[in-house]
Amino acid sequence: MYIAVGVAVDHAKRLANGKSRLVVLMSDGGDSCRDQQATAAASVRTSQIPVNTIGFDVGNNQQAQDDLRGLSTMSGGRSFSASASDPREIIRAFDLAMLPSLMKDFDGMGAS
Repeated sequence: MYIAVGVAVDHAKRLANGKSRLVVLMSDGGDSCRDQQATAAASVRTSQIPVNTIGFDVGNNQQAQDDLRGLSTMSGGRSFSASASDPREIIRAFDLAMLPSLMKDFDGMGAS
C-alpha cells in the first residue's frame, strides 16, 4: 500500500504541469511493506497532492483504519469506507473521493 501511494504521488507530481492533481487509494488497509511507510509519507507530505483513501472491509482493524486515515490526513485528503459486499457502497465512496476533482473540471467548464 505504501509503495503504491508513493509511486502514484510521484507520478501525479510529474504530470502536474501547474495543474492540481488528486490520488485516490482504495485498499483493505493491509500492507506487506510497512518498512516503506516513512518513504511514502515523506513523498506524500512534500507533494502537495491530496490522497483520498477508501478503506473497504477494514471493519474493526484499527491499524488499517489509522493507516488509511493517516495517509489522507497528512496530504490534506479525505478518508472514506465501504463494504466490499455492496458494490453500491464502493461506487459511492469512489464518487465522493473523486468529487473535488470532478468539481474542478465542472468549474473550469463554466469559466470559459
